[in-house]
Amino acid sequence: MLVLAYLAEGVVRAWSERGMSQALAIAEIALSAAFFAAAVAYARLTRAAA
Repeated sequence: MLVLAYLAEGVVRAWSERGMSQALAIAEIALSAAFFAAAVAYARLTRAAA
């Protein structure tokens, strides 16, 4: 669940910064959202097997 803090931080930085910092913040948003989706998918797959 800590990854959601990174997502929120990326959204704030993407909203308030310009230039390279904004591009890196957008990348942070994409990476943290992908990690969260992968963690949820893994939890669903392993729960069904157990």
